[in-house]
Parts: sequence; structure tokens; C-alpha cells
Amino acid sequence: MVQWEDVELTMADSKPRRTGRGHRPIETIAVRLSLDEVSTLIRLSSNYGRTLDVVLRTIQVVSPGEMRVKARFMREEAYWLRRFAEAQRDRMESQGATESHLDFTPRTLVAFYGRTLASLNLPRTRRRMSPDKIAARESLADKLRAALMVLCSTDLAVVEAEVETRRLREREWIFDRLDLPVGSNGVSGEAH
Repeated sequence: MVQWEDVELTMADSKPRRTGRGHRPIETIAVRLSLDEVSTLIRLSSNYGRTLDVVLRTIQVVSPGEMRVKARFMREEAYWLRRFAEAQRDRMESQGATESHLDFTPRTLVAFYGRTLASLNLPRTRRRMSPDKIAARESLADKLRAALMVLCSTDLAVVEAEVETRRLREREWIFDRLDLPVGSNGVSGEAH
């Protein structure tokens, strides 16, 4: 069961972003996770790379431009998610902490939540997990969902925009778990 004290909405100061957003503070969600859950995030960061690696490489070689952009997005996202999770693990290990609050941006939170749901909802992936591992992933999914619910209550449009960057099946799972209509922000629901 997720405790609401484990989730906190904060504003973090950051360096200017290269995306041109200037010096605006970035809204983050602090989620209390254990070291084991952070290790799970590291494994989840490369979830699609392990299952779709050959397909992604083929797409980057022979497919039209739009599909190559999507494949590149998946690879780059996996790289940055892994770096984030590894940095958090290293920080926790250096402090000797078994639990810590991790500050997620909405994009990172949605990406990890989508990957967690994919690992739980895809039969092939779920079959490979032990009952203990399934329970741990479901607990992690509950914590990430609680954080997204807090963010939805303050800025639904941000959550919807980030969910729209996910694969179609992931979007449906996320919208379903958050009790939001699919494409509730007016986006058609076509695969990105």
C-alpha cells in the first residue's frame, strides 16, 4: 500500500535547459523508493532494448524517416533513463541509504511508469518473472501511479502530454490506471 507521505510535489531549480525554456524552475515529483526499486528502474530502463533490439536496429537501417526517429527516441530515452536511475542508485549507496526520495520530472515518471506497466502486462515478460518479482513490480507501479495521481491533480495537461509520447499500448494502460479517458486532451490516440 502506498503512503501519500511517500509522494511529494516540489519545484526544483535547474540550470537553463537546451530546449529554450530558460530559467524556469522544473516541477518534480519526489517519490520514496528503496534501493531494490531503484535497481528495478535500471533494469526497466532497457526493457525495450532487450526485447526490440534487433527490430530497432533494422528500423534504423531500412525504414522511412519517421520510423527511424521513433526508434532513435526509444534508444535515447533508454540511455537517459538508465543514467538517471544509476545516478540515484550511486547516490543512495554513497550515503548508505536503503530508501530515499527521488525527484522525477513528469517525463521521467511517465516513462518509468509505462515501462513498469509494460513489464507487468506483456505476457511474455510477465512469464519470465517470479511471483516475488511480480509483487515487487506491482508495488513499484503503485508508487509511480500515486505520484502521477498527485501530478494529475495539479497539472493534468502535463501528464496527458507526456503520456502521449508513449507507445499506443502503454498509453492505454496508463490512461486506464489513472482513470482518464484515452486521449482525453484531444489527441487522436494514434501511435507515436
